[in-house]
Amino acid sequence: MGFFDFLKPKRNEALEAAQALLKQVFPNGEADYQAGTNEVLHILNNSVSKEIARNIFTKSTLICRIVSMKEGEDNEFDIERLRVHLSGYCIQYFNEDQVKRLHNYQAALFASSLFGKSAKDLKRLKQGYSW
Repeated sequence: MGFFDFLKPKRNEALEAAQALLKQVFPNGEADYQAGTNEVLHILNNSVSKEIARNIFTKSTLICRIVSMKEGEDNEFDIERLRVHLSGYCIQYFNEDQVKRLHNYQAALFASSLFGKSAKDLKRLKQGYSW
């Protein structure tokens, strides 16, 4: 233990855990954020700003991933859970069809992550997504 050890910044385990989760969910960084933001803009017919779309993408993706990683019976990220999540900050931008479309996108994003893919790898089809 050195004399100046007290000057070293303390480890912030919560911040490190959050950064690790972000790296796991968005492994391609800005490319994933941009792809997800653009998909939310598409779902919402460009009716919100890029900042709002990015916020919706980031938060809904994280909640989907966190819920899906939980063990037990309460680990299903269904449409109702998404609707409750969105009601906390942005449900006013969505109609029922758009909530369903965002849920489908999040489900495809989660499924693709099981194969090592991320938002930048998803391609929109007429119905659904592929990677």
